[in-house]
Amino acid sequence: RVFARRGLWAMALIFPFYLLVPLVYEPRPIPGDGFFAAWVSLERVMNSPLTAFPAFHFVWACLAAALYASSYRRGWLAWVLAVAIGVSCTTVGIHAASDLLAAAVVVALVLRGPSLWTWTRRVTERGANSWREWRVGPWRLMSHGLYIGLAVAVSFPVGIWLGGPDMVGWLFAASLVGAVSAALWAQLVEGSPQLLRPFGYFGGIIGVLLTIGAAAAVDADAWRLLATACVTLAFGQGIGRLRCLVNGCCHGRPAPASVGITYVHPMPRPTRLASLGGVAIHPTQLYSLAWLVLVGAILVRLWLLQAPLSFIAGAYFLLVGLGRFVEEHYRGEPQTAIIAGFRLYQWLTIAFVLGGALLTTRSSGAAPTPAPVDLRTFAVALVAALIGVISFGVDTPGSNRRFSRLA
Repeated sequence: RVFARRGLWAMALIFPFYLLVPLVYEPRPIPGDGFFAAWVSLERVMNSPLTAFPAFHFVWACLAAALYASSYRRGWLAWVLAVAIGVSCTTVGIHAASDLLAAAVVVALVLRGPSLWTWTRRVTERGANSWREWRVGPWRLMSHGLYIGLAVAVSFPVGIWLGGPDMVGWLFAASLVGAVSAALWAQLVEGSPQLLRPFGYFGGIIGVLLTIGAAAAVDADAWRLLATACVTLAFGQGIGRLRCLVNGCCHGRPAPASVGITYVHPMPRPTRLASLGGVAIHPTQLYSLAWLVLVGAILVRLWLLQAPLSFIAGAYFLLVGLGRFVEEHYRGEPQTAIIAGFRLYQWLTIAFVLGGALLTTRSSGAAPTPAPVDLRTFAVALVAALIGVISFGVDTPGSNRRFSRLA
């Protein structure tokens, strides 16, 4: 079971490299024509140079060696065989030394996985309890809002780099309309006296789609805007999950102590609204952050390959839908409605997957070559980031009017 689990984690680390960083090692010519040369030639016919970094079979050899070394008294000899396999990869010319070094790093990460997770969980827990706030008269600035500014400041230029400088105005408009619609949506779905200004991701998507519809109505390049918005959303929401972690929204359900994080600060939602203070819960914000950044990287790779814009947009909805469906299984927000055994947002993610699949079948132009990002883009990004900080991090705690308080 340990071997199988380690293998799955190794593949989770390796496969993104094969997809996103497809380094190729051209095999060296095989000297001679004897028995061993024939076997090496057969291996090359059955193999491909496209999955060279990290060296896939060297990883498995090392994982097997670790299993035998821990199971048998003379199991350490398996490490000798694993090293011999690695050396043979270079001597017969099918792998570079860098391929083997990368494989060794993967093996080290997998074998140290429990310790790495413990460290990651502790860092995440410190972040979850890092709420800070500053008051100026009736106004309050909360530290978690700064992460929204960071998310916008990073994701906006990435989107414009891919979509082109003529998308600046439309992407800025989509950001504003998306924020407003996210607030309106959340009021309808989960607004209450305790949640006077929540925000909802799916409402934000509605606002973005409305902006794209307006762009199409005036003959702007709607496909390019949609694909640009999807890449921007992937990175923006991923980094924005840091705000969710500190605010406590999108939190998980109870989890084993070895997996979960614990909120002890009185202000985040798990302690303030969900009665989960001091209880280990799944760090679903961390799960989401990791998945969304990977989705963003995949979309960038598709763009650089000049995939159809409709395919890039469809891939976004497919991947985000699949990830969010699984994430919702581990979330524990008490205000989320359960419908026919599924959480409300799981039903919406099913619609995402179906809609994304349909989008990938639509005809559109290919993604354009990325353009240099100018100072105007960074200036607009900073303005959008400031608006994000104010919207998601500044409120009036002394008021009970709708939209007045974030916490």
